[in-house]
Amino acid sequence: MISGEIDEINRLVRKYIDVYEFRISPDHLEFAFVVGDEKRFEDNFEKLRIELKKRGLVPVIRKNGGEYVLLIARMQHRHFFGIWVNVIMLILTVLSTIWVGMGYYVAYYGSTGLWGDILGGFLYFSLPLLTILGCHEMGHYFAAKKHNIAASLPFFIPAPTMLGTLGAFISIREPIPDKKALIDVGLSGPIVGFLVAIPVTIIGLILGSTTPPHVDMESMNTYMIFNVPLIYQFLEYLFPSSSFVNPVAMAGWVGFVVTAINLFPVGQLDGGHAARAVLGDKVKYVSYGFAGLLILLGLIYPGWLIFGILVFFLGLNHPPPLNDLTKLDKKRYAIALAGLIIFAVTFVPVPVEMHHIHESITMEVEYGSGILISNTSASTTWVSLNITNKGEMRENITVLTSGNFKIKGALNHTLTFSLDRAHWRVFVVNVTPNSVGNNTLSFNLRTKTGISLWKNVTFTCLKTTDTLYFKPSHVHGSDFNVTLYNNGPNRTIHFVSIGNVLFNVTNINGTTLKMNANSTEMLHVLVLGNTEILAIDYKTYEVAILRVNI
Repeated sequence: MISGEIDEINRLVRKYIDVYEFRISPDHLEFAFVVGDEKRFEDNFEKLRIELKKRGLVPVIRKNGGEYVLLIARMQHRHFFGIWVNVIMLILTVLSTIWVGMGYYVAYYGSTGLWGDILGGFLYFSLPLLTILGCHEMGHYFAAKKHNIAASLPFFIPAPTMLGTLGAFISIREPIPDKKALIDVGLSGPIVGFLVAIPVTIIGLILGSTTPPHVDMESMNTYMIFNVPLIYQFLEYLFPSSSFVNPVAMAGWVGFVVTAINLFPVGQLDGGHAARAVLGDKVKYVSYGFAGLLILLGLIYPGWLIFGILVFFLGLNHPPPLNDLTKLDKKRYAIALAGLIIFAVTFVPVPVEMHHIHESITMEVEYGSGILISNTSASTTWVSLNITNKGEMRENITVLTSGNFKIKGALNHTLTFSLDRAHWRVFVVNVTPNSVGNNTLSFNLRTKTGISLWKNVTFTCLKTTDTLYFKPSHVHGSDFNVTLYNNGPNRTIHFVSIGNVLFNVTNINGTTLKMNANSTEMLHVLVLGNTEILAIDYKTYEVAILRVNI
């Protein structure tokens, strides 16, 4: 500073402050003074601050060796972003919250098409959320203007999070003058945001009560549970609503949680401003203690651990205001108490938690015979499908049946039903293959939560012809001779019995016989029960049937 400027500052200070000693230092001026009447001193200091601000100077009061000293130094020149940055960040945050809001809107109301979902995401989530955040920050802004403190308009922060934003902030571009300003600027935002979040939440609760959610909650295996603060519980008591949170009510919930976070008495958060004004230098003990509490809370909710570490790095100490001498009035103590009450009714130790429900579905298939013979009474068999819900939730189930079969019964191609926990359903159908050969009947069970089970049953469908047959075709007794005629090509014949009745063809090795074209074979058979013995050519799927009665 040059001598002329020093003289001018000296005269200006003495105009407002009762100075008894003046000292010049290389980078600042010092004025030792007497406080006198506190209210008059407070008013005069504010007038002096505004006069010095016009000259690019800033006054700071400190206590040094038992005397009060006014330090005056030149403000550091700082470059600030233009308003276009605020506009761009607001537009990006609107887009990011619409994107996230579309998901909440569709989850609650169901899709109404792309543009309908975009509009729903904006009206039901983005608009109410950004209204709360914007009013919060404008509360700070107007309080700063009231105290002649330079401040920016809100900067909104877009982010790929479950909210689409990390919130908003304003930039306080000069030191806060006194304790009253700390209270007013610090708590105006949370109070305004809290008051706006209340009607937003009420609207969301009313919408939730008049319009039930589109989603079937009982068919969900994973829940994101939003634990609500006391104020939300009170509003929900007055306006009962669906347990599935409406997107507008969720925006109100976010407003309450953001309010609580901003009221943490840590560093330069809103609550830190108020705590510094009330507690003075002792605020550091509260700040460090609360940061430690956040880390302990991180054991039950990791988000607090991250936040606690973050505030440690950002700084836990709060600088004093320019005038740290004058005391708070009753009005500011009342505002500080209101802030404490708001914190108590908006804070939630565990804001969000995921809940996974155990699922267990079983599907068993039983059937009559695995061998079917076309154009006979054995061309059709029964199939039983037993589905059991062993999980903890009701399941919405779809069973798709496929295969080259005629199906008579409930499982005709597609079946959809609900199955409560610890319940089961049994479906029985008759199936007839549409062609000879190995035919596979497939059952695919699907649930809305993504479970998929498959069961396949293969039936062998045979045909009777006049080129392969027994003579006689029906015998009585357990020990007999019978002739098998092959009027076709060379064959490999496999013998099986219906019902797995024990039998033995004594004059062949095992149950397989090779026959030449246009040949016959005398067989000696022992059998232990009534049955039908089949001679099967699996190459042509032809069969000869021998009925046995003992």
